[in-house]
Amino acid sequence: HTLLRKYLFNEPSPNELNKLIDENEQKLYEIVAHSSLKERNAIECERDVDDMKMAEYMEDHIGEEFEGVIDGIMNFGMFIQLPNLIEGLVKVESIKDDYYFFDEELNMLIGKNHKKKFKLGEKVKVKVIAASKETSTIDFVLVG
Repeated sequence: HTLLRKYLFNEPSPNELNKLIDENEQKLYEIVAHSSLKERNAIECERDVDDMKMAEYMEDHIGEEFEGVIDGIMNFGMFIQLPNLIEGLVKVESIKDDYYFFDEELNMLIGKNHKKKFKLGEKVKVKVIAASKETSTIDFVLVG
């Protein structure tokens, strides 16, 4: 801001402007790096608070069933997003009808015996079995 103010209001010559930039170049790199770090920290903090508040909200809905959409699949389970944008996890070991493995190439969970597949965008019905604002987690199990 200081450099902009000097440039806009003092109207330095090109030589004066180059001198200002040269004198402040190292400071600018440090300021930009610090600003970027703080922005990343703020974004991470916002995500953490959102996760905690969603879990706190869902603590009052344990035992309730919802329809959601699979919006993430990992080797340990599926992330399900509800219509209210709350996201929880169905752990792979909680799916009892088969042994499911993660196919990374297809980005699917596939049943070893029955070949049932869970893929991104698929609608599923889930039940809230646990929620903790302390750990910012919400756990679901599949219904039906």
